[in-house]
Amino acid sequence: MTTLYNVSPETKNVIKKFRLSTNRINKLEFLSLKLSDDYEVIVDENTEESDDDWSDDEDENEESKEALVLKIKKLLPSNQPRFVVLAYPHKNKIPLLLIYYKPDTCRNQETRMLYVNCLEYINNTNLVMPNKVIELTDKSDLNAKFIEGLI
Repeated sequence: MTTLYNVSPETKNVIKKFRLSTNRINKLEFLSLKLSDDYEVIVDENTEESDDDWSDDEDENEESKEALVLKIKKLLPSNQPRFVVLAYPHKNKIPLLLIYYKPDTCRNQETRMLYVNCLEYINNTNLVMPNKVIELTDKSDLNAKFIEGLI
């Protein structure tokens, strides 16, 4: 079967490492993905590695969740779709979520269609293997309560 999209071995390894490293975390971790001009799924270069601070204080964890969700909001461009792979520890579980961000301000129909089809590609190839896919059109809706309400 031929496909329009391509994923480099390096990107596959980064995603696999992310999935495996989030099995036993106690804080939110994320990875941002985008499409390159030649239809390759790549890790967004603006994704920053988060620090490995461990905290047993639940109030501090809640504050850090909000801070990291705010970091994700700032990372998302206002007029380009993105995928965010999110490991979100909640109630002794760590579901892996795939956020498909499709802003209304993206007026390029070709780009919108490419990302919709890429979402299908990601699901069919088990590239990320999320527990849930969340579609988001307005990044101001993204907060910890919104995510917890969906999982």
